[in-house]
Amino acid sequence: MEPRTPGSEVAMFTELQARTVRAQGLGSRLRSPRTALPGAPAHGTHRPHTPPAKGPSLKYPPAQEKEVPLPTPCLTNMAPALHPPPRPALYRPSLTVGHPSAIGLRSRQSPRGRNPPAALRPCRARQDGGSRALRRRRGSGGMAAAGPMALRRAAAKGSGTLALTRGVLTRAGPPRPRGPLPRTPWTTRGPPPDVLAQAVERLPVREQVELDTITYAGRQHFMPGLARPQFPPWDRGWHDPWHCRGPRYEDMPLRKDRSCFVCHQKVRMLEGVRQAQWLTKTKLVQGLPPSVQSIIDNPAHQLEDHEEGVKRAVWHARLWNTTETAPEREHYCPVLFEDLMHICRLMSAKYPSLAKRMLARNYRIAATWERESVLFQVRGQNGILMNSVAPIPPVASKEEVLATEENVLETFHPISPTIDLQEVIVYRELNDTGFKEGYPYSHPHTVFFVESANNYPQRFRPEQLRAKMLMFAFGNALAKARVLYGNDPKVLEQPVVVQSIGTDGQLFQFMVFQLNTTDLVSNDGIKNMVWIDSDQNLYENALCVPEVKKRVVLKPAGIYGFQPDTFKKFLALYLHGTV
Repeated sequence: MEPRTPGSEVAMFTELQARTVRAQGLGSRLRSPRTALPGAPAHGTHRPHTPPAKGPSLKYPPAQEKEVPLPTPCLTNMAPALHPPPRPALYRPSLTVGHPSAIGLRSRQSPRGRNPPAALRPCRARQDGGSRALRRRRGSGGMAAAGPMALRRAAAKGSGTLALTRGVLTRAGPPRPRGPLPRTPWTTRGPPPDVLAQAVERLPVREQVELDTITYAGRQHFMPGLARPQFPPWDRGWHDPWHCRGPRYEDMPLRKDRSCFVCHQKVRMLEGVRQAQWLTKTKLVQGLPPSVQSIIDNPAHQLEDHEEGVKRAVWHARLWNTTETAPEREHYCPVLFEDLMHICRLMSAKYPSLAKRMLARNYRIAATWERESVLFQVRGQNGILMNSVAPIPPVASKEEVLATEENVLETFHPISPTIDLQEVIVYRELNDTGFKEGYPYSHPHTVFFVESANNYPQRFRPEQLRAKMLMFAFGNALAKARVLYGNDPKVLEQPVVVQSIGTDGQLFQFMVFQLNTTDLVSNDGIKNMVWIDSDQNLYENALCVPEVKKRVVLKPAGIYGFQPDTFKKFLALYLHGTV
């Protein structure tokens, strides 16, 4: 092995630098040793690099702490490419090739992955000219990254050794002003209102520039990119009933600007009976009226062996009249209602006047009234109405009717009484019973509501069902009162009584409504009355499949918890007005 000398090492190192510069095309950016930067090392000194751990077969001198003098002849014999024309003293290169990785002495691939070595990565310079001139130093052989302000300060002072930096991106031109903005109307008060309005409210293009709409009318067919033509309406010259344009809603003669709140069969009142009481100006009395209770307590008005007949009706609806394991509610609710009505009709042999009744299905009712300057209406189809030839006599006496003046209607502020009602524009304020004039069974007797929805979300809760029963019982009574006494609001000489029964196939709701007045605008004066007997079970449970545990039948299939008193109330309301 040849002995190492400082001259041979410097020559070899210089040749490697020249080879790297030629390969990367950076010869014009490399500073010649003769034209060094201010504060750079002199021509006769050299700071050796630390040899890499693993590299090419070239040999490098070990790291030394002191500077090694370089002979002048080695630097004068360099290639012409290393001697570019002299540059100004303030020239600052942005790339340094002094690191062994930059001149090909270390592998380009990082040992941790396929990332470029740290010597070739551009480092971000501080754009604000911070107090720290150097970001990072890598040992004695690495280079330091300095900001542009640090380079300017070092060049201006000219003292100390300024290391060459790599990856420094300087900004051309004067530095940014870092002080406060000048005081102008825009910086103190903001932009003018017209400029701000134009920035916030952007007008359509057609309002800014006059544009002509190009349609495909002349082409006689659809063309992508062209607008659809608007042709004038075609006049046939004769009246075609199949293609007749009706008048606009605003131009109709019966059009009213006043809206109306409608209660129909699908309305579910949030507040239940309390909301229905306020809408109908009604006083609530718990339980059934004395006239109905007397029919329940009198054994002479009861049907013989009615308990067995009612049990068979429940068995027929829940267990027998089906081919499925458990019938659905839509199936057994109407069957149970028809069976109970059939048992009640058996009393016609004892009371012949019961035969003068009629059941009406799918009839429509309309009743309109005003409550505190708000227009309300009950309309549409409702339950099954049983009509009679003679009306039901009044339930409450005149003294009880006069005593309702002292009753105060309950409010539910802040909830509006019109909540859940449908707001529409009514063209005609109708009051119609749903039957033509001269119909023999013209007096409403009882309205039956069969709640047979299978899905629980679509089913009315008991409180909502009672509110619905009250609204439609009031609507039938009000429509009949308008027919008998006219449309003028007044206290009725003969109150109108309408009953209502609601069930979901197991739970029954009983109601008796008496209309005392049609003056419903204010909360003062005589009020209507309603009697409600709620949540009466006909039976506790209907077991369609026996309950078996460990091959032992714990509960056989059948009806459990039968309550015959519920049917007595059902029968009493059916007989009310006749007995």
